[in-house]
Amino acid sequence: MKSDVLALWPNAPLVETAPSGRWLRFADRTGRAVYLQRYAWDETSHAHYLVAGADSTQDRYISLPEAVEAIREALAA
Repeated sequence: MKSDVLALWPNAPLVETAPSGRWLRFADRTGRAVYLQRYAWDETSHAHYLVAGADSTQDRYISLPEAVEAIREALAA
C-alpha cells in the first residue's frame, strides 16, 4: 500500500509503516497524526480504506485515491 500511496502523493508526510504494511501513519508539522488502514471489510470483492484521525474521527473509503485525498485535507486543516 505504501508504494500505491506514494504514487498518488509523492511527497506525503509518511512517518511510519506497519511491519505488515496494513497501515500507514502520516503527520503534519505539529505532529498531529492521521492513519490509513487497509480495512478488512470485504477483501475478496474489493478493498476498503479506513482513515482515522487523532481526534477520533474515522471514515471509510472505497478507493485509495479518495482516502489519500481525505488525509491531505485532514492534515491541511
